[in-house]
Amino acid sequence: MWLVDRFRQKRKTANLDDSLDPGETVVYRTRGRSVAPTAIFLGLTVIILMAITTAILIDAVVRTHGAIHWDAIWGLPLIIGGFAMFGAIPLLIDWARQRRNPDDFMITDRRILFADNYWVDWIALSQVERVSWAERGRFRYPTIIADGQTIWLSHLRERDAAVRAIANATGTAAPPALGPMAVVDSASIGVIAALAVICPGVQILQGRYGLPAFGASNTLDGALTFLLVLTVAVGVALWLGKSAGELATVTIMRPFLTADQMQAGLCAGRPDKRRLRVALIWASLLYGRSLPYTAG
Repeated sequence: MWLVDRFRQKRKTANLDDSLDPGETVVYRTRGRSVAPTAIFLGLTVIILMAITTAILIDAVVRTHGAIHWDAIWGLPLIIGGFAMFGAIPLLIDWARQRRNPDDFMITDRRILFADNYWVDWIALSQVERVSWAERGRFRYPTIIADGQTIWLSHLRERDAAVRAIANATGTAAPPALGPMAVVDSASIGVIAALAVICPGVQILQGRYGLPAFGASNTLDGALTFLLVLTVAVGVALWLGKSAGELATVTIMRPFLTADQMQAGLCAGRPDKRRLRVALIWASLLYGRSLPYTAG
């Protein structure tokens, strides 16, 4: 038990409470980084891996009958379980790390304070010019424009709530809430969607042109051909995921977002480029209303 108590008591992150001035009142506070981006990426990856594996094995059974190695089919539950563990373990590690070393964000009646590991920084409310969304590393983050500098709040857990709290405390205009779009990686969703389309297509081509199916051939040529086809399929999916990720995101996230959230999430401080305009046109068709580009 002493080890558990020591683990609970040890804190690596700087404590914002020690940085408060006498009489300073806390009006908003959140602790810990968001694990949603990790969960979404790993969840989508596990789902597509399970779907691809299941489709390949079922297709091989249907096409080759007795030539298939049935041990591989009976091992399918173990493969699916392994994929699930592949996604769960990194997520649990990330969650445990956050429990042990949380980051703080605090708004008082005087300042905005934020801690990351050992350091604490702050800015006076009177210096804040505006708060907005911006994209970096394919994710949307709140940014504070203050005193000629841009402060990226990349570690916030409740991003919409924090943005509203900053706007309320500083008397500035609040940008629209993004909802799930704040933690969605469009490129990853594009890759997952592309794989979901390409893999069945590869299976159809294998059946039509006589390419070897998974598990149907023990020859070196068959294995190399299968690996070559798989490599090409993954490469095409990666290219499509980057070039058409916004289209896939709009399609998949349509039931979960309002039109304003979709518009703000797609723009999110990004420059007006052709790829973004195409995504906004597609979103306009799905929502039945015009969603033009908005800067900010």
